[in-house]
Amino acid sequence: MKTYKMDENLNYEDLNSGSVGEVERYGPCSPYDPNCSCTAEQLREQLRNQHGTRWTNLVMPCPVVGCSNRTSINWTHPECGGSLELSDKAYIWCRSCGTVNKHLRYWDLKCSSHAGSYFSINFDSFTRSLNFAYADNSMDRDLLKGLLWRIGDPESEW
Repeated sequence: MKTYKMDENLNYEDLNSGSVGEVERYGPCSPYDPNCSCTAEQLREQLRNQHGTRWTNLVMPCPVVGCSNRTSINWTHPECGGSLELSDKAYIWCRSCGTVNKHLRYWDLKCSSHAGSYFSINFDSFTRSLNFAYADNSMDRDLLKGLLWRIGDPESEW
């Protein structure tokens, strides 16, 4: 049988950080990670810094499937009334309460045309609204290009 000896040149404290089942976090957090202890502002900054994520005010016509409202809306967070921002990666962030959600497609939205009811969006309805927002000069061209590239990617969440 082999005997193991203590080596004074090694840092054994590194070996005392937990069990095999514990996972250390490296890199940016996810807004959906229940173990994330970052503030909303820290999450937003991580998203901003990750691959150069860019943000703009979420001003666009209603992207709900079948909605005929073509008026650009300054979208607000229903829980706090704060203005929402959209990233070129389709993340949404509330400027008031700091809520960050992973992807726009997970949000249900409502406008004055269907007040009282929240509905989901899909790729086609979202890109239609983006086209109207761009035509209204409500969205930056480079951010729009990045967003369209992101959601058009076959690996995308759409």
